[in-house]
Amino acid sequence: MSADGGVQQTSAGSGRGLAITGIVFAFLLPIVGLILGLIARNRAHEARSDTRLATVAIVISAIMIALELIAGIFVTIAVFNTSR
Repeated sequence: MSADGGVQQTSAGSGRGLAITGIVFAFLLPIVGLILGLIARNRAHEARSDTRLATVAIVISAIMIALELIAGIFVTIAVFNTSR
């Protein structure tokens, strides 16, 4: 608690840890990274703290999801073309 009786906001409640975890998961499991990034951005916004890390997690996750979809389409096309 602060001297005036209010509760001080720490970085633990600002979503910073979730944002960093979201960045890591953006490369491993992009859907999980996207969800963690969205939660972290919401918490950071509510705590009135910096949302950049959470935004980075969201953007990297979205890019990775798009790349995986494109790769899946190419693999599907390749598999069906070689089976004929």
